[in-house]
Amino acid sequence: MSSNQIQEVDPRSYRRHFNQWRFPVSLNCHLCISEVIDRFTKVEKERGLRSRERKRSDLWILRHTIEALICDLAHHH
Repeated sequence: MSSNQIQEVDPRSYRRHFNQWRFPVSLNCHLCISEVIDRFTKVEKERGLRSRERKRSDLWILRHTIEALICDLAHHH
């Protein structure tokens, strides 16, 4: 392929970077995140995916990770 030919860009190949610094602002977003975390931990218990409970610091990390994921998804959709 020569350098002056234009390559078509597949729209499905679009990659955006995850922004780990997003956080919820509204009460509704906080409630949504709390519900997701509750469901996540419930599924873990029901399926026996964890043999012990998380430490307080690990719960804090889990909450902030899920917050960032949900807020980043909500920001772009």
